[in-house]
Amino acid sequence: MPTVRNGSVDLHYRASGDGFPILFLHGFTASLGLWNGVSSVFSTSFRCINMDLRGHGKSSPGPRESYSLESLSGDALKILDDDEADRAIVIGHSLGGMIAQHLAVHYQERIAALVLSSTTCFVPPRDAFVPLIKGAIALASMSAKEKAMNPALRHSSPLDEDTAWGCGETILNLARYDQMLESFASPSLVIYGDQDSESIVKGSQQLVASIPLSRESIVLGAAHVPQVTHAEAYNEALSDLLQDLDLES
Repeated sequence: MPTVRNGSVDLHYRASGDGFPILFLHGFTASLGLWNGVSSVFSTSFRCINMDLRGHGKSSPGPRESYSLESLSGDALKILDDDEADRAIVIGHSLGGMIAQHLAVHYQERIAALVLSSTTCFVPPRDAFVPLIKGAIALASMSAKEKAMNPALRHSSPLDEDTAWGCGETILNLARYDQMLESFASPSLVIYGDQDSESIVKGSQQLVASIPLSRESIVLGAAHVPQVTHAEAYNEALSDLLQDLDLES
């Protein structure tokens, strides 16, 4: 599994398969393992690149002030460059979906298609989100059995304080990317579970309304990680998008 250095951070990623690149971006506290059930299916036809965000999984952390959507996007581009991918289909989940929005706004020429998974364009209430930041650090005291019983934590690991608060403040300062994506010209899929939080559901609906070439897929009965809990429906929606792409243009 390759590692590439970006500034002071070592970024870990895994690439499998051949074909047009797909970059997978996981969410807060998770790791590249979140996408195992997706990349294993699509690596038969695509080059699937699963990365650990800085401070997550096997990627090293940076100082607290190094966390922003610009720096996290820079990490993603560094990995694409290392894998010699000029353009990619970018799939981002939750925090990864916020990074994907930033990439689509500021680096549109690198994005062949965009998949926004269980994410939002709205800032969560601080009083509701700060406990999640503290919980990301407290994962160190949770047993492997407890994590395995919670699909949303199955591929998660505890974060150091700088990563937890750096990513947390990044989310709490989220820009209204939906208002900047109205000129995004590549095909997009917004996919989410109907049992997810109000912020995710309403934010996803807003993104669908804002992005011109977007389609919506609602995974019935799913909460925050439909790619884990409802893998068949999730992969079917993704397959429908991928089959319709003109990747030569």
